[in-house]
Amino acid sequence: PDEPVHAQGRTTALRLGPTRRGQGGGATERVLRLAQGAVGAHDEDDAMPLGGGTGHRPGGEQRLIVGMGVHRDESPAVGGHGPILPHGTLGGVRVLMVSDCYAPRVGGIETQVGDLTAQVRARGVDVEVLTMTPGPPLPHVHRLGRPIMRDVLWDPRTRADLRRLIRPSGNTVVHAHLGVLSPFAADAVRIAVAAGVPVVATWHSRLRPVVRPWAASGVLRRWAAAGVALTAVSTVAAREVSAAAGGARVSVLPNGIDVGTFHPPPVGVAGGAPSAVALDRSSRAAADQPTHEAPLRVVTTMRLAPIKRPLATLAIVARARALAAGSRDIRLQIIGDGRLRPRVEREVERRGLSGAVTLSGRVAREQVAADVAASDVFLSAARLEAFGIAALEARALGVPIVTPPESGVCDIIIDGVDGVVAPDDEAMARTLADLATGPDRLAALAAGARATPPRQTWARVTDLVLQHYSTALTGGRDTMPA
Repeated sequence: PDEPVHAQGRTTALRLGPTRRGQGGGATERVLRLAQGAVGAHDEDDAMPLGGGTGHRPGGEQRLIVGMGVHRDESPAVGGHGPILPHGTLGGVRVLMVSDCYAPRVGGIETQVGDLTAQVRARGVDVEVLTMTPGPPLPHVHRLGRPIMRDVLWDPRTRADLRRLIRPSGNTVVHAHLGVLSPFAADAVRIAVAAGVPVVATWHSRLRPVVRPWAASGVLRRWAAAGVALTAVSTVAAREVSAAAGGARVSVLPNGIDVGTFHPPPVGVAGGAPSAVALDRSSRAAADQPTHEAPLRVVTTMRLAPIKRPLATLAIVARARALAAGSRDIRLQIIGDGRLRPRVEREVERRGLSGAVTLSGRVAREQVAADVAASDVFLSAARLEAFGIAALEARALGVPIVTPPESGVCDIIIDGVDGVVAPDDEAMARTLADLATGPDRLAALAAGARATPPRQTWARVTDLVLQHYSTALTGGRDTMPA
């Protein structure tokens, strides 16, 4: 299913934070209304005109967290100088992991919250999950309330349950996971602040479309003033949360990956079980290095929704094929499904790409890894990508990435070493064409991607998460030294 909208304009009665008489309430309602628009108007699949791009390419800035209130966390998870809590534990601590969305729903935040819960539990920490997502009973998972509107995970009756579960004990931390608008998690933050329970709040979405109304509401600014540790999954997402919080400090708390599952296959070995794309390798006589004649195999994994820009992805590949015509073919595999699939299928036909594009739909996670590992390039064209879990998986598998500069994927790669940061759609198309016709450049990027595992391993990310919990419990306002 498509990722649910956490809230829409119909929930304008929702109170996201304490308001003072005469201010805040109207601003909060405006945030809710504009958030509804952000899910639609700002997520349009707006492919830029192709054919006259700029040659500008950003360099190096993705490694630094700069800008209003955003600070670099000195830990291995974000390129720091050694572990803060090397494989440490916080015995006796109780963590309430709060997320509107959770399994059995399928999506980035659901996967990450589930995996993070398992990782933190493995360090000896007592973790309970609080969610609004209906589903089968699971140990330590509290499924609260019942959505009162379709695809809106909100029920005001859950507040009583949250107050019962979020109680001060001296060793409890609330870790709230939020999107553009997450009413259930936001209620949990407000209740925890009122009860004096430490809170770590992590944004998994981009707030760019609603930064100004959020800032006007003062909600996040009040959370920061109350001691809530504001975090986001990438540099660009952290900048936007900071702006929405009136310049408050925001740390980067990235998503993690299991490098035991996602790692480059040995040289000369295919990525895994054969699929429609993997079978195309037969023309290369099982050679690990691409030949000039074999098609350049581009892969992307996405939900077929406007924010992921599947139509723009088709336009980019069509343009790249035109630029490389006569030299080398370019093929695209799109893994994933969603409500735009009929439109994507029509666009494939309209552009004459039926023989060049494979729509694989939703496949098992193991098969995703096999297909991505069997590809030459991973294309991530979404501009409002907060992090890019699929891109991180590709990076861990040793596949170079092409992405725009405003994407959270830029935290995952080093431009020109294990991927390319291309300023616009035309530049992404030209990059693919260059990689198709320049095997040496492609081989260098692939070698760079294979040489070093990504920094966002679960071991490192969990160290950083535990550091945030420890700091919150000791009353520290700053999550890390600047």
